[in-house]
Amino acid sequence: MKNHILIAMLLLFGGFAAMGQPLNRPTYAMMVQTAEAQMEKKDYYRALEWYEKAYDESKDIELTIIIGDLSYLLRDYNKAEKWYARGLKPTKKNKKVAEYAEKRFEYARSLKMMEKYDDAIEEFDKYINATTDPVRKELAELEKEIGRAHV
Repeated sequence: MKNHILIAMLLLFGGFAAMGQPLNRPTYAMMVQTAEAQMEKKDYYRALEWYEKAYDESKDIELTIIIGDLSYLLRDYNKAEKWYARGLKPTKKNKKVAEYAEKRFEYARSLKMMEKYDDAIEEFDKYINATTDPVRKELAELEKEIGRAHV
């Protein structure tokens, strides 16, 4: 009888422990959806965490620019620089580099903030040659001159 009670208690407590475990991991789509929901709430830190998890799951190159943008927005220029570099680097998998040409401005500013002035000037030049926006082009020229002053 004691054995039956002991077995029943073990099953009962084992069942509670199993209920506390997740049944499965969130899918890539769920992670992106959660990140987007956090963005709508303006909870950028949580959105960044979910986008990074989604990237780890899928290695989706489009997420690199989103993660770079969020890092830039949160003034984590070191992180932004790394994500932009990954997203703006032409590779066989990354065929959308030309679509992200406008992001070179934020990438260049991130480099400048990290005191990588020579690299920043090079990226500002690439941005200036690619953009059609006269206001941002002028701003990039000014940023480039500030970078040159530090070299």
